[in-house]
Formats: sequence, C-alpha cells, structure tokens
Amino acid sequence: METGKVYKVRSKKTGLYSTGSRNGYMHFTKNGKAWSNIGHVKSMLRQFDSKQYRPHLMDGHTYEDLEVVTFVVNETDTVEVVDILQ
Repeated sequence: METGKVYKVRSKKTGLYSTGSRNGYMHFTKNGKAWSNIGHVKSMLRQFDSKQYRPHLMDGHTYEDLEVVTFVVNETDTVEVVDILQ
C-alpha cells in the first residue's frame, strides 16, 4: 500500500477550495481540485502573478487570502470493479 500527498488551495476567508484556473478565472467550491504535484499548484497560481491586484479574476481573493493545504493520502484497501458494479 502506498502513501502520497495532494495539495489544495484554500481560501482563508471562506474555507472553500480552489477549482484551479478556468478561462482565466479562479473559483472556489467545497471540494475544489487536488494537485498531486506542488509544481502544478505553483504554475496555476503564477497565472495570476501579473493580475494579483485584480481580485475579480480570483473570485474576490488576493494571494494573501489563500493558503496551500497538504493532504496525506494513504491507500487502505482495494475492491474489484466487478464487485462494485454488482
């Protein structure tokens, strides 16, 4: 069984998670998006570097309103697909 990490961008104001950048805008939901690589998180956030003073593109947020949360993921069990579909 393997252990890994995933990363999510969380709003300190709302507790919601970023869904990433879609059409140049960042949105936030209860579950958001999980990235398996911190470099991908940085890449998504850097899309807003030149726009960080335009919070309307980040759903009303600035960089100061955001934090990156690391989750440890543990594989605990496996189930055959055919068993789930029965």
